[in-house]
Amino acid sequence: MPIPQSDPLVVAPTPTPFTDTDHIDHDALGQNVRKWLNTPLSGFVLTTANGEETLLSEDEKVSIITTVNQARLGERFVIAGIDVGSTLETLRLAERYATAEWISSEYASQGHSRLMLYASTSPRSRQTHPCL
Repeated sequence: MPIPQSDPLVVAPTPTPFTDTDHIDHDALGQNVRKWLNTPLSGFVLTTANGEETLLSEDEKVSIITTVNQARLGERFVIAGIDVGSTLETLRLAERYATAEWISSEYASQGHSRLMLYASTSPRSRQTHPCL
C-alpha cells in the first residue's frame, strides 16, 4: 500500500509489549496490529521513544518492524524512527531498516514506499525520507 496522500493521516506510536522475562512479545504485538487494522489508523510508528526505543537493541528494532509488517497484511504503512546523534549511524540504520528482509521485492518493484524513516541527528536536521 502506498503512503496515502489524503488528509488527515492518522498515526500513533506503537507500544512494544514485553513478556514477563523482558523479551519482546511478538505474538502480542502481532495481535495488537491486527486489532488496529480495524481502526482509522493510517500507519504504524515504530522504534521511537514511545515504542520503548531506548530499551531495544538494533536487532530487536528490526524484529519489531518485521513483526508489524507481517501482521499488517499489506495494509497501512510503517514509519520507523531513528534518533541517534551521529549522521553516519543514522544513515547506517536507515539502510538497515530499508533493506531489512521484510521488504518484498514484488511490492518494491511496483514502486510503492513501504517504510518511511524519521531520522534525526539534531533538532534542526529532522527530515522524513521515504524508502523502498
